Amino acid sequence: MQQQVEPARVRAPRLRDVRGVGIAASWAVCAVAVGDVVSAVGDWRTVRALDGARSEAELAAVDRFNLIVGGVDLGLLAVAGVLFVVWLLRARENSEFLCDAKHYYARSWAVFGWIVPVVGFWALCKYVQNVAVASDPSTEARNAWIDHYKNKTVTRWWVLWILQHFAALLTFRAAAAAQDPYSSGGYGSVALFSSISALLSCAGAVCAVLVIRSINRMQRFRRPIPWWHVAA
Repeated sequence: MQQQVEPARVRAPRLRDVRGVGIAASWAVCAVAVGDVVSAVGDWRTVRALDGARSEAELAAVDRFNLIVGGVDLGLLAVAGVLFVVWLLRARENSEFLCDAKHYYARSWAVFGWIVPVVGFWALCKYVQNVAVASDPSTEARNAWIDHYKNKTVTRWWVLWILQHFAALLTFRAAAAAQDPYSSGGYGSVALFSSISALLSCAGAVCAVLVIRSINRMQRFRRPIPWWHVAA
């Protein structure tokens, strides 16, 4: 009697619990958003300090504050990125365990989507969309087609993520374009774009948490049966 062999492409022999890493990623993403808000507050403090013609010591203190906040924010971003990627990879494994649908991008794009210029913006959205749709209990376990279906929560998160990156780019360009970035007028535009970026970061963080909770909930509510054990 021939023994049934599980498909080679499915690396997870069981459904993994991703709630723990999902919660950790959610808190880290929110911490990054808080850091962005504090960074924007620091930019406005710099504007007030320059406008008030403060002493060199006071200006140096403001610069130190901005430097510390920037370093902490960068560290939080790295932690959040690692946790989100770990969660996404495990959620992808679960989706392949539950559903045989072909994903558009390989698993490695959970990492490449963050670092590949231009293409990464589209690839990451498509990657998460596929995971969300494949995790949906309404998606058939066998012979499912997920490429043209979209999850609205993922779409909202992706749009806000793109807008936040665009606002951050405008912040850097405003700093580079200012004739005298250490004048209140020159730094005012930097603070303005930084504030817009922080607001978008907060909205994006909320949507990112909703994406994590949504996918985790859908996978938890599906029958924990591998797709190759479901009758065709």
